[in-house]
Amino acid sequence: MRTVGAADIIAGLERLGIGRNSIIMVHSSLSSFGRVDGGAEAVIEALQAAVGVDGLVIMPTHAYCFTGRLGVTGYDPLRTPSETGTVPAAFWKRAEVLRSLHPTHSQAAWGNRAAEVLADHDHRAAVGADSPLHRAAQWGGTILQFGVTHTTNTTIHLAESLAEVPYLRIPFRAGWGVEALVRRRDGRTEVVPPVNGECPGASSEFDRLAPLLDGRKLTRRTTIGKALTAATPMAELVEVAVHELRRNPRFFLRNAPDDAYYGRAWATTER
Repeated sequence: MRTVGAADIIAGLERLGIGRNSIIMVHSSLSSFGRVDGGAEAVIEALQAAVGVDGLVIMPTHAYCFTGRLGVTGYDPLRTPSETGTVPAAFWKRAEVLRSLHPTHSQAAWGNRAAEVLADHDHRAAVGADSPLHRAAQWGGTILQFGVTHTTNTTIHLAESLAEVPYLRIPFRAGWGVEALVRRRDGRTEVVPPVNGECPGASSEFDRLAPLLDGRKLTRRTTIGKALTAATPMAELVEVAVHELRRNPRFFLRNAPDDAYYGRAWATTER
């Protein structure tokens, strides 16, 4: 099996039109590449080299510190592990990378405007209006997917928020609340309600959007090592998803009455 190096990743990004000054929202599976010389750190450094200091690299570092979840002690951006894969886990720990203060759906960023894109995330809806995702989309960002599909694409939750789907206000999983736990600097743990009541839920049906994006020729693809890699402009993706959700709020829902999440979500859309 051929080893993938930083130069291979940079060349692949160039084929997708990603280079200096680009703003990228990265979703990744490290194992999808095959062997990577340098592992997650090499992927991160390749992304940074590709976009340069005037570009912006963003990754999801969600910690899901919801009330009712076993083992949750409160979100601390400097210590709480992320649950979004190997590359984001290495990314947010780097000294030059910033991580937002949102207790359930934090983002990490490096590069130009990193502080600006993450600012006040703890006072914004997790993935809604004026969240880091929304700002990146408005600034011309691109969703970059290394070996993953839209089932990991948090930007589709942004579309759900902008379309005001009713199911964003139910708990993500049975037994979990919609409130979050935050660890303050003095050691106190505080319960925080969700801004606008929004609690992003399941994403297993998000690949339903892919044919619509392809029909509009919005997604570019290449292969880096063994990883099928895709790039889609954020604003255009959000526009397509919002349009579909306003026509049919159940577009991303599965009709599964016995499912702990989808059964409740479907019921909220009944007229």
